[in-house]
Amino acid sequence: RGPVTPVWIWAADEEAPHQTGGAQRWWLSRSLPALDASLRDAGSRLTLRHGPSADALIDVARAVGAFPDALEMRRT
Repeated sequence: RGPVTPVWIWAADEEAPHQTGGAQRWWLSRSLPALDASLRDAGSRLTLRHGPSADALIDVARAVGAFPDALEMRRT
């Protein structure tokens, strides 16, 4: 196994029927920078993308030199 690249993707079009509301956006505006700070303390960083999940993840994989078949995607 190689290095891990933490990625958070906002795919608004994929959220239906549960669109992100004001409270969720407020929470994300604080939690994502906090997560990035924690990752940076550990020698990593959070990569943020928006758009279709699969496309964004493949773009990140290409940017870091990974192969698309070496990806693990989890939706939470």
